[in-house]
Amino acid sequence: MTGLMLASVPAERAGLAFGVLNTFRQVGGAVAVAVYGALVTGASFTAGMRTGLIGAAILLAATAAPGALRAGTPRT
Repeated sequence: MTGLMLASVPAERAGLAFGVLNTFRQVGGAVAVAVYGALVTGASFTAGMRTGLIGAAILLAATAAPGALRAGTPRT
C-alpha cells in the first residue's frame, strides 16, 4: 500500500503523502478498537463479534473494489 501510494504522487510530495497515510492508519486503528470494543461489550460477545466481522468484510470489499479497478489505470 505504501509503495503504491508513493508511486502515485510527485517526489516532492512523498513526505506529505506518507504522513497522511500514517495518520489515517493510526486513526483507523483507534476507531476500530473503539467500535469493536463497544460491539463486544454489548448484549452478547458472539453477536458483537459477528456484527463486527460482517462490517469489516463490507468495508474491505467497499475499499478493495475501487483500488483494484484503479490499479490497472496508467499514470498520466
